[in-house]
Amino acid sequence: MYLSANSNKTCFEMQSTTLWTSGSVSEHTMDSDMIRLLYAAEGVCSYQCAGVTGTLQGDRMLLLRGALRYQLIPDSGNTSLTCIDIRTTHASDGVMTIAQMEAAYAMLHQYLQSNVKVLPFQDCTSVILSLLRLLTSLSVIKTEDRRIFSGNLIGLLLESVMLVHQENIYPTFGRNPHVRKALQFLHENYALPITAEDAARAAGIHPVYLSRLFYAENGVHLRDYLTRLRIERAKTQLARTRLPIQTVATRCGFSTHPYFTRVFLRKTGITPQEYRHTYDITCDYGNYEKHIRREVNE
Repeated sequence: MYLSANSNKTCFEMQSTTLWTSGSVSEHTMDSDMIRLLYAAEGVCSYQCAGVTGTLQGDRMLLLRGALRYQLIPDSGNTSLTCIDIRTTHASDGVMTIAQMEAAYAMLHQYLQSNVKVLPFQDCTSVILSLLRLLTSLSVIKTEDRRIFSGNLIGLLLESVMLVHQENIYPTFGRNPHVRKALQFLHENYALPITAEDAARAAGIHPVYLSRLFYAENGVHLRDYLTRLRIERAKTQLARTRLPIQTVATRCGFSTHPYFTRVFLRKTGITPQEYRHTYDITCDYGNYEKHIRREVNE
């Protein structure tokens, strides 16, 4: 286990920063008692760490653990990366110890007992972004209460990352093996400018043959499925995050804000802004931080 301290006497503490990367490669290091979550709030960035390479873009995130050195390589221009650092500290009253978290969360226990240092994953349904938003909203409450709430939520955050990662590995796609490969390709790459031909290449068959198989199994053409997938992912991000609509459009594979709005309006009957506003009214989720501030002031 990477923790040297007694897990019965230590707990997790969270810190959050935003890294603005320049057009050049940047080197970063981590301490042995650290867990770091990285994702691109804006732009695209590649990474290299312990022999693992990948891309941070949209819902593609990266969880790092322990003493590591890694590189970040912006693909073009500036990239805004959000960095969530989780460190171990002496357990205080009201905060679950690491041992208690391991007892409560089976997959977190497996993760902490493993030798996994680099864990890429894809937050398709914005579950992790939602939890991070909740953690960030705690900044308006008193310091001691914030430590208690955030310290206890970290276990849920890490367990959720493990569950999301497991779903990435074991998707429940299609009966036909070619269709299954195509579906997995679409779900992993919908944020990129992919085509039906790209999906066919991933499935290892001719695009026309894939089109027939795909329609027979799903009752919808592949291009229409991809558009629907992008719209559903956009709905999730509009409802669960405060990301600008332009950012949501980019993260969901739409080339421009106007094009995204046109497609969204055609498929749902309302604009992205109207959808977000309607969700805020019906669920009151978008005003969460405002209500916390009001309660604290009262």
